Amino acid sequence: MTLSNLLATKYKISRELAQKFSEVGEAQVYEKDAIVSHEGKQIDKVILPLSGLFGIHQLNPLRTLRYSFGLYTTGTVIHDAAFVLGKPAEFTVVTLSDASAINLPLASVRQLYQQEPECAALFARSASLRAMVATDIVSARLEPDHDNRVLQALRALNRLTDENMLALSNEQLGMVLGMSRNTVGRSVKVLVERGFIQHDRGMFTLIKP
Repeated sequence: MTLSNLLATKYKISRELAQKFSEVGEAQVYEKDAIVSHEGKQIDKVILPLSGLFGIHQLNPLRTLRYSFGLYTTGTVIHDAAFVLGKPAEFTVVTLSDASAINLPLASVRQLYQQEPECAALFARSASLRAMVATDIVSARLEPDHDNRVLQALRALNRLTDENMLALSNEQLGMVLGMSRNTVGRSVKVLVERGFIQHDRGMFTLIKP
């Protein structure tokens, strides 16, 4: 499958727009734990994930503790508001698994955004999806029962993928939820036993009721 066909399929966009993305963009493969963009540095690209998971890390309001508060995967756009805001990155993006993406130069994105209504619609759709997932994650973090907290988070994060599967370690899930790896592990075991999820070698599969 060509890059443009892959983009059209993964992002549900026309082949014409996908072709324009592939012409100006650069495909890149990342290993796990690679730093994709740095907090505080000027943003020069918009990133379209093609595979794997990308996590967001940021200092808390007191700037004393680094935590993870969101995920990107195929279908969502990283730095989609950079050309509007025109300011340095407010968070660091890292890969939580082996991953791949196409990097679009910011200048090219500005031009496509102005010329192609479909491009603007894609960015709006991505922002809406991320906002919904972020809201659900915040709600999950407030859940006092650890098992329900983990289940709510997995269901929220599952919106980011079409495959109903998430490649995520207990430690990474704990970073999203503010829980320790061991606590997440105990909850995962309970959820497997209760038939809500399957879990094998870092891969979560949600079982629909």
